[in-house]
Formats: sequence, C-alpha cells, structure tokens
Amino acid sequence: IARTLKGHDGPAGWVAWSHGGDRLVSAGQDRTLRVWDAADGRETLRLAGHSGEVAGVSWSPDDRRLVSGGADRTARVWDAAAGREITALRGHKSHVTAVAWRPDGKALASASADGAMCLWDPATGQEKAKLGAHRASLAAMTWSPDGKRAASASFDRTVTVWDAAEGKELAVFRGHEGPVRCVAWRPSGELIASGSEDGTARVWTAADGAEVLRLSGHAAAVNAVAWSP
Repeated sequence: IARTLKGHDGPAGWVAWSHGGDRLVSAGQDRTLRVWDAADGRETLRLAGHSGEVAGVSWSPDDRRLVSGGADRTARVWDAAAGREITALRGHKSHVTAVAWRPDGKALASASADGAMCLWDPATGQEKAKLGAHRASLAAMTWSPDGKRAASASFDRTVTVWDAAEGKELAVFRGHEGPVRCVAWRPSGELIASGSEDGTARVWTAADGAEVLRLSGHAAAVNAVAWSP
C-alpha cells in the first residue's frame, strides 16, 4: 500500500484523479468532497455544500474546477484552488447519479435517477438541454472524445447516444438483460463499452449500437468499465 487516505466520516464511493495526476478527489456519504495530495496523502481541501450523499465527481480538463452530483438533486461546480462553490445546478427531479465535463471544459452533463441527462453551461449555471428518453433511472454517462455526443446508461437496460448540440437521440443499444450500471467511450471514438447487472460487459459501435464483443464471466454485476489509453 503506497498511501491510505483517511478523513471521510463514512463510506467514500467516488474517486477521480486530476488530469495532471498530482491530486485525487473523493466523495461520499458524509456530504463532502476531499482533495488529496497524491505524493504524501495529505488532505488539501474539503468542500461542503451538498445536503445529501455525494454521488459522482469530475475534474474540469484544466484541473481548476470540480463538479459533483448529490442526493439533494443538485450538481455543484467548485473552484478547486479557492475551495469555494461557484454555482449549484438545479433542474433534476431526483438524485444526481453521475457528472462529467465536456472535453473542452465549456459544458458539463449530469445524469439522474429521474431518467434524464441535463447539459449545463458551467459559467452561468444555466441548463442548455435536457435529454430524457429513458424509462428508468440513469446510472452513468460519458462524453465522446470530441464532445459532440454523449452516452447515457440506464436501469431500463439500454445505452443511448445523443447529439449533444441538438439534444437528439442518435442510437439506442439494446441487448443487456439487466440494468446498465456503467459506460465508457473509447478514446479513439468509434466504440463504447458498457457494464450491467447481467454480469457482462459489452462493446458496441458508437455509430449504430451494433454489439461487437461480449465479455462474460462475472458472477455479479459489472459496476465499472474503462479503456486503456
């Protein structure tokens, strides 16, 4: 064990490395975000403002801001240097389950148990679009590498790809036999991976949702998927 980071008053279910690799942010049931120095394990920043469990956290591409989602039905944007809340994003009808910055840092998205994904202007806090074709809770979302599309994973057993500029549904991936818990876009852009409570991870073509690979063997739900760089 290189480092053990202690400080949360309860389970910390979310972590994310800064893009520079020098910091780590964690978030959990104690309603806080904690930023840690990766070299020595010191807690360098504590962010409080959510009135419920924090579920989902993401660094901006320049590592200057953070966005978090919570059970209080908000996503919140934070100044990662000054340690203050910049804005609270309100519009979801249920708890926020995932958040992510667009690769250019000029927009961000939040996914919710209300079945919708919202796109936001982080500078003004204004909702730019609401994408809501799912029939059940969203568990995860991701941006395409070029930021032109977004993908959402849902308990309705589907993954949906959206045009992020116009808010249009482009493709629906069907095949999982249980709720879809996670989704990840391949860095080169042509494939999407998803994981489900059916115990499989699946790889799809991003353009039309054709299943090209099924990874089986897990005895329980697949809660996370990731591509190698």
